[in-house]
Amino acid sequence: MRTHGKRVKHSRGLPRRATAIPLSWAILKQLPPVRTRLCYQSAGRTEDPWLGPPLEAVLDELGRAGEEAVIVDPFGFVSDHLEILYDLDIEARAQVHGLGMRFERAESLNADPQFIRAMEAVVRDAAAMPNWA
Repeated sequence: MRTHGKRVKHSRGLPRRATAIPLSWAILKQLPPVRTRLCYQSAGRTEDPWLGPPLEAVLDELGRAGEEAVIVDPFGFVSDHLEILYDLDIEARAQVHGLGMRFERAESLNADPQFIRAMEAVVRDAAAMPNWA
Protein backbone atom coordinates (compact mmCIF):
# COMPACT_ATOMS: atom_id res chain seq x y z
CA MET A 1 0.00 0.00 0.00
CA ARG A 2 1.39 3.33 -1.00
CA THR A 3 0.32 6.92 -0.59
CA HIS A 4 1.70 10.33 -1.40
CA GLY A 5 4.67 11.53 0.62
CA LYS A 6 4.21 14.19 3.27
CA ARG A 7 6.62 16.27 5.29
CA VAL A 8 7.10 15.09 8.86
CA LYS A 9 6.00 18.55 10.03
CA HIS A 10 3.20 20.80 8.77
CA SER A 11 4.19 24.14 7.28
CA ARG A 12 3.31 25.64 10.68
CA GLY A 13 5.99 23.44 12.30
CA LEU A 14 3.55 21.05 13.98
CA PRO A 15 4.22 17.29 13.80
CA ARG A 16 2.20 15.49 11.12
CA ARG A 17 0.51 12.25 12.00
CA ALA A 18 0.55 9.42 9.52
CA THR A 19 -3.11 9.69 8.53
CA ALA A 20 -2.63 6.99 5.91
CA ILE A 21 -2.29 4.28 8.56
CA PRO A 22 -5.95 4.15 9.68
CA LEU A 23 -7.09 4.33 6.05
CA SER A 24 -4.77 1.50 5.02
CA TRP A 25 -6.07 -0.70 7.86
CA ALA A 26 -9.68 0.03 6.86
CA ILE A 27 -8.87 -1.12 3.32
CA LEU A 28 -6.99 -4.22 4.48
CA LYS A 29 -9.89 -5.34 6.69
CA GLN A 30 -11.89 -5.82 3.48
CA LEU A 31 -9.33 -8.23 1.99
CA PRO A 32 -8.17 -11.75 2.73
CA PRO A 33 -4.98 -11.88 4.84
CA VAL A 34 -2.01 -10.66 2.82
CA ARG A 35 1.48 -9.36 3.64
CA THR A 36 1.54 -5.60 3.32
CA ARG A 37 3.86 -2.65 3.70
CA LEU A 38 2.77 0.96 3.89
CA CYS A 39 5.13 3.32 2.09
CA TYR A 40 5.18 6.76 0.52
CA GLN A 41 6.12 8.20 -2.85
CA SER A 42 6.94 11.60 -4.28
CA ALA A 43 8.79 13.19 -1.40
CA GLY A 44 9.43 16.81 -2.22
CA ARG A 45 12.87 18.27 -2.73
CA THR A 46 13.11 20.12 0.55
CA GLU A 47 15.51 19.95 3.45
CA ASP A 48 12.64 18.95 5.74
CA PRO A 49 12.28 15.23 6.50
CA TRP A 50 9.35 13.37 4.92
CA LEU A 51 7.33 10.44 6.20
CA GLY A 52 8.73 7.09 5.15
CA PRO A 53 9.70 4.59 4.15
CA PRO A 54 9.87 5.58 0.48
CA LEU A 55 8.40 3.22 -2.11
CA GLU A 56 11.76 2.62 -3.80
CA ALA A 57 13.36 1.41 -0.55
CA VAL A 58 10.46 -0.95 0.18
CA LEU A 59 10.64 -2.40 -3.33
CA ASP A 60 14.39 -3.02 -2.88
CA GLU A 61 13.72 -4.68 0.48
CA LEU A 62 11.05 -6.96 -1.02
CA GLY A 63 13.37 -7.92 -3.86
CA ARG A 64 16.16 -8.82 -1.43
CA ALA A 65 13.67 -10.86 0.62
CA GLY A 66 12.90 -13.00 -2.42
CA GLU A 67 9.32 -11.90 -3.00
CA GLU A 68 7.95 -13.01 -6.37
CA ALA A 69 5.41 -10.25 -6.97
CA VAL A 70 4.37 -6.81 -5.79
CA ILE A 71 0.91 -5.26 -5.95
CA VAL A 72 0.96 -1.50 -5.46
CA ASP A 73 -2.27 0.13 -4.28
CA PRO A 74 -2.00 3.92 -4.62
CA PHE A 75 -4.97 4.50 -2.30
CA GLY A 76 -3.86 8.05 -1.58
CA PHE A 77 -4.90 9.06 -5.11
CA VAL A 78 -8.36 8.76 -6.65
CA SER A 79 -7.37 9.19 -10.30
CA ASP A 80 -4.56 8.36 -12.68
CA HIS A 81 -2.11 11.19 -13.27
CA LEU A 82 1.64 11.71 -13.62
CA GLU A 83 2.55 10.22 -10.23
CA ILE A 84 0.58 7.07 -11.09
CA LEU A 85 1.15 6.69 -14.82
CA TYR A 86 4.85 7.55 -14.75
CA ASP A 87 6.19 7.10 -11.21
CA LEU A 88 4.41 3.78 -10.68
CA ASP A 89 3.55 2.33 -14.08
CA ILE A 90 6.96 3.11 -15.59
CA GLU A 91 9.59 3.75 -12.90
CA ALA A 92 8.38 1.43 -10.11
CA ARG A 93 7.49 -1.29 -12.64
CA ALA A 94 11.02 -1.12 -14.11
CA GLN A 95 12.55 -1.27 -10.63
CA VAL A 96 10.41 -4.29 -9.67
CA HIS A 97 11.16 -6.12 -12.93
CA GLY A 98 14.87 -5.37 -12.45
CA LEU A 99 14.61 -7.09 -9.07
CA GLY A 100 13.07 -10.17 -10.71
CA MET A 101 9.54 -9.65 -9.41
CA ARG A 102 6.15 -9.24 -11.09
CA PHE A 103 4.46 -5.83 -10.79
CA GLU A 104 0.74 -5.10 -10.60
CA ARG A 105 -1.05 -1.90 -9.67
CA ALA A 106 -4.57 -1.59 -8.31
CA GLU A 107 -6.80 0.43 -10.61
CA SER A 108 -7.60 4.00 -9.65
CA LEU A 109 -11.21 5.05 -9.12
CA ASN A 110 -11.06 7.65 -11.92
CA ALA A 111 -14.63 8.19 -13.21
CA ASP A 112 -16.14 5.03 -11.70
CA PRO A 113 -19.91 5.71 -11.52
CA GLN A 114 -20.24 4.53 -7.91
CA PHE A 115 -17.35 6.78 -6.85
CA ILE A 116 -18.84 9.76 -8.69
CA ARG A 117 -22.23 9.18 -6.99
CA ALA A 118 -20.52 9.01 -3.59
CA MET A 119 -18.65 12.27 -4.26
CA GLU A 120 -21.89 13.90 -5.43
CA ALA A 121 -23.60 12.86 -2.18
CA VAL A 122 -20.79 14.35 -0.09
CA VAL A 123 -20.98 17.65 -1.98
CA ARG A 124 -24.78 17.80 -1.80
CA ASP A 125 -24.71 17.10 1.95
CA ALA A 126 -22.11 19.82 2.48
CA ALA A 127 -24.05 22.29 0.32
CA ALA A 128 -27.18 21.67 2.41
CA MET A 129 -25.40 22.75 5.61
CA PRO A 130 -26.28 26.18 7.04
CA ASN A 131 -23.78 28.93 6.21
CA TRP A 132 -22.38 27.03 3.25
CA ALA A 133 -21.09 29.37 0.62
